[in-house]
Amino acid sequence: MENNSTPLLCWEVEKLLTPRKEAQHMELFDEIQEMFKYASWGKDFTQEEIKRLCEFLTRREVAAGEKVFSLGEKDFYLSYIIQGKVVIKKDYEGEEEKIIVTFSPNTFFGEISLVDGLPRSASAVAKGDTVIACLPKQAYEDILAQDPVLGVKLQTSIMKVLAKRLRFTTLEYIRRQ
Repeated sequence: MENNSTPLLCWEVEKLLTPRKEAQHMELFDEIQEMFKYASWGKDFTQEEIKRLCEFLTRREVAAGEKVFSLGEKDFYLSYIIQGKVVIKKDYEGEEEKIIVTFSPNTFFGEISLVDGLPRSASAVAKGDTVIACLPKQAYEDILAQDPVLGVKLQTSIMKVLAKRLRFTTLEYIRRQ
């Protein structure tokens, strides 16, 4: 049998995939927009800014018990929880892993390594099937360079959450003394 088909050129393949990519982007936009509406740190973003931010995010489904990242890992990205929960765990001096915190939807985690560029200081594990949106360090830097207003807004939201978590940790430390 003779094959009369010609291989698709890259731009033809891209053209075929574009509607799928746009649909995935719109689904992510809808999920992120909903999350930003309910998150205290997300209310300052306009719909256009959320749409722009979604251009830099990657949607990821994580199965129950699967690690999002591991202690010491050098793959830097911040993750927004769209659905499900994520447990942050750490082992200390060879002891059994201890749960530091459990994060629910409408929050983010992994911001410390995004900011300081150091290896992960704990592990993150999905507690049940979870959907997250990841912002890699390079995308974060691209936002800062390409859209400084959005970049500053994003940095400010990260700093506010870091400050809130530090205050909470300080109170917890004092209570345990």
